[in-house]
Amino acid sequence: MDKITDIVVDETKIPRSLIVSNSRKRGFVEKRQIIMYLAKDYNLGTYEEIGSYFDKDHSTCLHSVKVVQNLIDTDKEIAKLINRIKTRL
Repeated sequence: MDKITDIVVDETKIPRSLIVSNSRKRGFVEKRQIIMYLAKDYNLGTYEEIGSYFDKDHSTCLHSVKVVQNLIDTDKEIAKLINRIKTRL
């Protein structure tokens, strides 16, 4: 998950410490959700394992994946960001 996080940090210019923090600011939460989505998409662990990377439980990770799946369909900028990240993985 470190590689995905590093790419998201590079693409968004948001410091890693803010993305992995417990902050509830939308911009940070959204990037954290994207990392969780990609980690699950690439089968990097169970919801519980992925959530623990961010000190969150499995239900938060599950919710994050669903949110990002919806955003991909409704937000072109998020879809483009995710595609850029995937090409770098």
